[in-house]
Amino acid sequence: MSSGLPLPTELAFAPKFSRDGKQLALVLNGAAAPSDVWVLDLASRRFHQVTHSPHTGINLDNLVRPQLVHYSANDGLPLSAWLWLPKHWSPPGPVVLSFHGGPEGEELPGFRSDYHALLIEGIAVLAPNVRGSSGFGKRFVNLDNGKLRFNAIKDIKSSAKRLVGKVYGAGQDLLVSAPSGNVRGAGPAVAEIEFVRDPNSKDRPVEAVLVFAADKCGPGAYNFPLYTVFCDPMHNSGLLLNPKMHLGFTLTIIDMDHKSKDGDRVIQLQVPERIWDAACLLQNPDRFAIEAIHSRYKPEEQIVSVSATRLHNIAGKYTGKDDPVAIVRTQGLFPAPEEIVEPYLLGHFVTGDCRGSHVMPLMPVAINTPVAGPFCLPLVSCLGFSIDAEGLFTREACGSVWQRGLGRDANKGPAKGRRVAAARLRRCDHGVAC
Repeated sequence: MSSGLPLPTELAFAPKFSRDGKQLALVLNGAAAPSDVWVLDLASRRFHQVTHSPHTGINLDNLVRPQLVHYSANDGLPLSAWLWLPKHWSPPGPVVLSFHGGPEGEELPGFRSDYHALLIEGIAVLAPNVRGSSGFGKRFVNLDNGKLRFNAIKDIKSSAKRLVGKVYGAGQDLLVSAPSGNVRGAGPAVAEIEFVRDPNSKDRPVEAVLVFAADKCGPGAYNFPLYTVFCDPMHNSGLLLNPKMHLGFTLTIIDMDHKSKDGDRVIQLQVPERIWDAACLLQNPDRFAIEAIHSRYKPEEQIVSVSATRLHNIAGKYTGKDDPVAIVRTQGLFPAPEEIVEPYLLGHFVTGDCRGSHVMPLMPVAINTPVAGPFCLPLVSCLGFSIDAEGLFTREACGSVWQRGLGRDANKGPAKGRRVAAARLRRCDHGVAC
């Protein structure tokens, strides 16, 4: 069997034959070659470059190419990654871990201007294909489906472990076994909700979501605000006025101190009937945290997801203060944005600080707010997103041309009668006042 014709670059896309079948057009791309159109003459078996992407001031011959590395996940599953090393590299040194999106994407040795910018500064890049990535077979791509998603999160630890002592010198902030003060395992915060957007639904024809991100505190920092929103009609009158919310909710609470190879210890409580039991658990935010909340009007509808299992699942135990995130769906049969953010105005106290060694108020701030004060105050920010009936993220357009919009028909201003809809985000970043 004869070997295939070698490509001028690593990757080829969008093949198309000429009408006479004598030539084949391809888009070629590689680690040191931006995308261009090439034509292969089938008779002579020679490539001819048709387009030339501009790269003023950059000598493509001087760009580095990655090497494919192999390693094992914590459960023995074979993993691979593309390792980009700066020229004249001598470890240890700084490195960026870059994880592709999708999640069913695939990391390929293609042209990445962001990687090359890091490499020029002497920063290496490790770009893994964790379980759930495409390109490795149907079984591999399905290994992070549903409840298996946290196995892919554990692959992040395995990827970081591949670096320690080989590329990146210290394990600090990469591995749960590496100390930084008394904080261990500054890994990823993950919260996830799966839902079906039905434009014909009477309850949720569109989606509105609030995303909270906190710093210098643990997942239990969300206990009081969520309890107040979903259990206390003195703060949330919607519990009395909205018949669908009046039916109550199911709280899923996780015991973060529970140690078992057999799985997590979770407690599900129906409220309002068991709000006292919920309060008994949630008053200890260092051990118990709300992981999820579901509607009882529509039990299949999850309203809240909190990254309460992050370190617990990665390390096997709760090992320190996190940077927890939370997703809260809003509007319709769920609480309104004003009801969800109201409890944060009270500045409730949480265990936190730079070493998790103090009890301090959780401060609501706008995004990109620097930590201030004699200690590192626990912070929380909130972004608001919406998805319209067509499944598009909507954006608020401001300025002299677009005065209103929000992804709906504008009724006033220069945008009257026009529609703003794009695959971009509509967000509010004024602290928690979304």
